Amino acid sequence: MVTVKIELPKLEIVQKFLDKITSSNTGQQIDLLFADKLKFQREINAAKATLKAQKLSEQLGITIKPIPTKILVPLLENASLEDEDELQDKWANMIVNMADSEKNLQNQIFPYLLGQISLQEYNELKVLCKKEIAFGERENNIAQIQDKREKRIETNRVKIAKLDGHQLSLQEFEKANLVRLGLVRQLPPRFYIEEFEIETNDDGNFNSMQPDIEMDIDDYGFKLSELGERFLELCEIQ
Repeated sequence: MVTVKIELPKLEIVQKFLDKITSSNTGQQIDLLFADKLKFQREINAAKATLKAQKLSEQLGITIKPIPTKILVPLLENASLEDEDELQDKWANMIVNMADSEKNLQNQIFPYLLGQISLQEYNELKVLCKKEIAFGERENNIAQIQDKREKRIETNRVKIAKLDGHQLSLQEFEKANLVRLGLVRQLPPRFYIEEFEIETNDDGNFNSMQPDIEMDIDDYGFKLSELGERFLELCEIQ
């Protein structure tokens, strides 16, 4: 028995060719065959995520609570579209965290968010979260500094770092996607005052002061939003 494997991205090309070599009735039957194959693949994906969730919940010994239908249905539907193993793990984690009776993380926005991002975007969110945690620890450590001068310097550095935010190692459209979803927020551009120009009148008295201000539209970063923090909490097993 010969098995022909069709790559999904080339499905449209295959369909156009089949339209040429088949009668209309045969073509309709093949359309149904492809639809069945895709449906079967989606069922496999959803089953994988569900089985992973079952094993995790057993390992963690959590007490299960029902997930509302309006959340569970889109959750499983979106999970069925995921072929990437690492992201399937995130769907399984989401099921477990939503079903955990000790947590209050049930919200229909989260399945939508996970269905809208790539693995690379997700991993960059995790990197950003680690940077935020490290920054918070650095900010908390200021209180422990005894030397006043050193404390003042570190306080100023932290203030500047807050204004700068963190850079994302992503393409512009990927950054825009994370901003669109509300998972990160982009900080406003910084303004730099280069110098003040003091104008005087004919009597030599002060007339006006004109600052020379430049705006750097490229040098500003991102911060993880509260929604982004909750999203990562839901997609990870602590």
